Amino acid sequence: MQRTPHNQNEEKKAPDLCPEPIYWRKSRIMKDYDIIVIGAGASGVFMAYELTKRNVDARVLMIDKGMPLEERNCPISMGKTKTCVKCSPCHIMNGYGGAGTLSDGKYNITTEFGGDLHQYIGRERAMALMEYVDQVLCENGGAEAKLYSTASSDLKTTALRHDLHLLQAKVRHLGTDRNKGILARIYRYTKDKIEHIFGEPVTEVERVDDGFAVTLAGGTYADLQRYMAFMDYMPNLQYIDARAVQLTAEDLQALQADARCRRIVYGFTVYGKNVTTLDTELNLDNIPVSDPAQIEAVIRLMPNLKRISMVGCGLSDEAMGALFDAHPEIKFVWVVSFGKYKLRTDATAFTTNLYAVNDYHYTSATFAPLRYCTDLMMLDLGHCDITSIEGLAGLKKLRVLILADNNISDISPLEGLEDLEYVELFLNRKIHDFSPLANKTKLVDLNIYYCQIQDVTPLTTCTSLKRLWLGE
Repeated sequence: MQRTPHNQNEEKKAPDLCPEPIYWRKSRIMKDYDIIVIGAGASGVFMAYELTKRNVDARVLMIDKGMPLEERNCPISMGKTKTCVKCSPCHIMNGYGGAGTLSDGKYNITTEFGGDLHQYIGRERAMALMEYVDQVLCENGGAEAKLYSTASSDLKTTALRHDLHLLQAKVRHLGTDRNKGILARIYRYTKDKIEHIFGEPVTEVERVDDGFAVTLAGGTYADLQRYMAFMDYMPNLQYIDARAVQLTAEDLQALQADARCRRIVYGFTVYGKNVTTLDTELNLDNIPVSDPAQIEAVIRLMPNLKRISMVGCGLSDEAMGALFDAHPEIKFVWVVSFGKYKLRTDATAFTTNLYAVNDYHYTSATFAPLRYCTDLMMLDLGHCDITSIEGLAGLKKLRVLILADNNISDISPLEGLEDLEYVELFLNRKIHDFSPLANKTKLVDLNIYYCQIQDVTPLTTCTSLKRLWLGE
């Protein structure tokens, strides 16, 4: 997309309505190759397979604008969203294996539908090639997949009685998981022979002398700056996709100082991992991190982050807790230590199991780190010496909560826990105000036996309550 520089002495023209991302070219691929395979779909994959199997003496490159097989994860199938978020490129349609990778893996062996190859090379040769492909699939993990056929079927006979002619075909039903496993084996088989570039759209193929020149989307920081100069005149521009741009540390620092950077998608490296500003998750498990300031710098560069996993990174609970408090919009995952326990902060259930050790000396301070475990749905802290539950106020996903036989007097931190279904508070003789449990419309079972009950009126608003235990 070419733009004419704006003359500051002229009046601003009408805004440029540009709802699509901007891409641009970078330098041609400078390394020489004998063969470049553009597209890692079925044809490209089998091209790479044949070149490897035949041990062709050639320098081979495969390019695809999609991701490697292990990175082709649709946010919908991962349960992160219910609607399409328009990943660019789409992980279902693009990447190693092509559009059929995440399908149910039906491979049709027939010339009667699904293509016209036989019109060019003849039916016999076309069928032989299809049988050969089926053989390769079976050799790489598909042998146990059932092979269906219309030949000699009862349905064929029935159809003929009504002058209907069933198409002749065999179908190998691989299934999605087996299909991905086969492709993974083929990739491992070819990867040492074939060089791969993923995440790079090809923008141009030109005839040059006795070969071809291939150009990928991309550019330099200077290119990016030229496009940024026009962003003020394109208010409907979604973003500029600069993921293929080569950015130095100095470039990143300058880019972050520009208010327009939130409409620019770019990539960089974090602890050896390639990431982009569109990424919502970052896994740094078991990567040594010596200073939380390093993580703060990463967060500034990745404005869409929702989750950072840092299990085994070496930062203290205090340092991780400071990050947790500073960035409530991000889920930090690490292992907290308290008492004799260790618990991941993305755990969904925890119980002290204190009966097993006959140890009742844990206090409120012991369990303070549980406030970082915001994914907890079931929590059992019964039969301890807890006086305050202030740290539970942020555990919004709690459904089952057992706090029986403690020294709690104030349950106001439970007021915002709307998903509670089962609550045990019995033998907390200092509790007398149960109004924080009012309007808990999902609460089904409540045990407040041996508490200082003065007014049960707030509980009448718990419209799903079926079992209520109270008394002395």
